Amino acid sequence: MLAKDIMKREVVSIKEDETLKDVVEMMIKHDISGLPVVNNSGKIVGIISERDILRHGKKIFMTESINLLEIMLYEQRPESYEEELSEALKLPVKKIMVKSIITADENEPVGEIALIMMEEGVNRVPILRNGELVGIIGREDIIRTIAALGKMKKD
Repeated sequence: MLAKDIMKREVVSIKEDETLKDVVEMMIKHDISGLPVVNNSGKIVGIISERDILRHGKKIFMTESINLLEIMLYEQRPESYEEELSEALKLPVKKIMVKSIITADENEPVGEIALIMMEEGVNRVPILRNGELVGIIGREDIIRTIAALGKMKKD
């Protein structure tokens, strides 16, 4: 089984000049925990995940009432965290994203991708065809494939 057999073909990505606020809104809207970062030509230049956002600054979450990020309480005056939050939301994705991307070709065996995920500790691998982003495989896609294969063997 190859990457192209199980990859998600509709990839939610973000441009490197968009902001942290845009990233978080996309993650919430699409119920995803990370996404590839592309340049204006559509070429993948990085990846950003919830882990990267949390590592960059404070723990943040989306409020239901005003759809803005708030910083979880920490040892700081309330006035200053609102100011810092406002500035953090304006940061471009390219300042937070991980630039060393682990990718795979669409013809890569799924087992190899699963091994890479385990060894590198990544949750998703962008899938390329001739250097162009054509899909993405997450850990849940691997698990779903294993479950489907297990079910087929029982039948």
